[in-house]
Amino acid sequence: MKTLKYFLSIFILISAVLSCNEDELGSTDFVDSVVAPTNVTVVFDITQDNTGLVTITPNSEGAVSYDIYFGDDTSDPVNVKQGKNITHIYAEGNYEVKVIAAGITGLKTEITQPLTVSFKAPENLVVTIENDAAISKQVNVTATADFATTFDVYFGEEGNDDPVAANIGETVSYIYAEPGIYTIKVVAKGGAIETTEYIVENFEVTAILQPLMKAPTPPTRNETDVVSIFSDKYTNITVNEWNPGWGQSTVLSSFDVDGDNILKYDYLNYTGIVTDYDNPTDLSTMEYIHFDYWTNDAESIGFKIVNTNQADGSPEKESEITISEITEGEWVSVEIPLTDFTTNMSEITQMLFVSNGVTVFIDNLYFYKAPSGVMKLMIEDFEGTAPTFTDFGNAGVQVISNPDISGKNTSATVAQFTKPSGADTWAGSYFEVATALELSTYSNISVKTWSPKVGAVVKLKLENSDASIVYEVDMNTTVANEWEELVYDFSEAPVADYVRVVIFFDFGNSGDDTVYYYDEVQLVSSGGEITPLTGTWKLAPEAYAFKVGPAPESGEWWASSADDVTARACLFDDTYVFGTDGSFTNVLGTDTWLEAWQGVAADGCGTPIAPHDGSNPATYSYDSNAGTVTLNGIGAYLVLSKANNEGELPNVPVPDSITYNVTFSDNDNTMTVVIEIGAGSGTFWTYKLVKA
Repeated sequence: MKTLKYFLSIFILISAVLSCNEDELGSTDFVDSVVAPTNVTVVFDITQDNTGLVTITPNSEGAVSYDIYFGDDTSDPVNVKQGKNITHIYAEGNYEVKVIAAGITGLKTEITQPLTVSFKAPENLVVTIENDAAISKQVNVTATADFATTFDVYFGEEGNDDPVAANIGETVSYIYAEPGIYTIKVVAKGGAIETTEYIVENFEVTAILQPLMKAPTPPTRNETDVVSIFSDKYTNITVNEWNPGWGQSTVLSSFDVDGDNILKYDYLNYTGIVTDYDNPTDLSTMEYIHFDYWTNDAESIGFKIVNTNQADGSPEKESEITISEITEGEWVSVEIPLTDFTTNMSEITQMLFVSNGVTVFIDNLYFYKAPSGVMKLMIEDFEGTAPTFTDFGNAGVQVISNPDISGKNTSATVAQFTKPSGADTWAGSYFEVATALELSTYSNISVKTWSPKVGAVVKLKLENSDASIVYEVDMNTTVANEWEELVYDFSEAPVADYVRVVIFFDFGNSGDDTVYYYDEVQLVSSGGEITPLTGTWKLAPEAYAFKVGPAPESGEWWASSADDVTARACLFDDTYVFGTDGSFTNVLGTDTWLEAWQGVAADGCGTPIAPHDGSNPATYSYDSNAGTVTLNGIGAYLVLSKANNEGELPNVPVPDSITYNVTFSDNDNTMTVVIEIGAGSGTFWTYKLVKA
């Protein structure tokens, strides 16, 4: 088994801190953003000549070098740079090879990996070959054997004779292009010349033909911000025909996963969805079309919107957008700006899905716009069946008639919280909800409270079902003997399924027979849909903050240095603002980094040049399933204005949109951005952004 430890190179960190004064650092927040190398692995390759010569290849995310402790009587470790390996001759025996991966910041990660060196042929080879339960056409192979160090798997796919290797006891995976019958061979290898083989003929590789999980649940929206055609989340409008007889081959049937209703289209060449010819649907105020699809054989999926009240031949009558890059075997969320269509959206009567005669599952088909205001969702208003309260610390809670129907709270019933004399300072009470709180959409919780004291701490705490993940926020009462609404910010709460709402009154003080009241516990948005993108971002002030190479997250060809944080300060202080209303802004200040292609004499800091100066309006759309963000607007960009999906400026036209691949870490405080400059070019820029 592997053991994993993290530790800090204290000397390096202290030296870094001592070399900067307070003005240079700004704050000590950078300490929290330092991350040790992750996904540390080591691969062994032993020569099959009875010599015991082992090649050791370490790898990880974020390491620049590795100390290799061989686990034999060699006293000193050997340092290996990232991407390199080391050879070592072992006597027969069992060893624990220790690898310490060091990152550029000084943080380190340690693993140990068992190694068996034997000059006997492997024995007792046990092989498990299985179709993956969740990934279509993926086969997983695990092999164990005595006297074996590694194993090779030949998956038997025509045109691919290269084996996939792994350490003995580990699992290798392979995704076939097509399902079918294959011969799979496993070769166990040790230090001996002789190997041991295991061959399975007629292994059937299977494709997953339908979704095993329901589609992602859409966020809660104001009723005025969404027009839903088919979704269990929203109230759907009337649809008169789901698959009218227009000569198509399509067969429509109902389907569900875990109670979630889904449209299943077999033999889909095209299908119509007719709302109401006599009462067309007005989509003119909506901004996006959303749907989720799942397929394992579609080559493309088109979506057409039709206004039958427009003249034949007019571009305002109908238009279609086709998705040509299809992801198979998983739910994919599609969001298309309605501005991409030419159809007049004021009187829509038909919508069509178009494909190549295959099976496609569709869910959550709706139109929406950015939230028009703050959204609220009631958690508990104590107006029906009272929740079950669990009191502690000698507090007592019950539902009673509102003793003060006035001001901010005129509801009929409220919760009464009594903190008797001698009650603990931490006395409180909680109730549980059936569905986890939607903190991904709502960042705040409001509670109406009544207190006879000004300045009393009212603590609100959220917990998951076993209280292993909790988050609490304190607010103080500001008035006495009247209702007020306290709003708690839970935007920094860690991701969890929060089902328990805990409240404390006058926290920190012992009970004194005071009675408090609370009511209408609600989820509240900050005015828009909350995503990990929401907020202000900037380049991480560190080496390798932006780099370029032949693969995502590679800096093989070039990477920024620690000195660039100062030398290119005008770039590192640029910010990228993603609004809750879907707006995007480049905030560049008075200067940014300019390059010669922009018409300046030499690369360096200078006044921003249009259109890459942040002056044009821009929006963004975030696809959490695909892990992409698209900036819409000429001149909108992240980090380098020259890099886009078609290539690099000035060699290509200035685009009106750019799509980046994004991943989040560090509780969504760090964002890794990758863009390939031209599809298939093999050139990838990678940026590391942090919350500003």
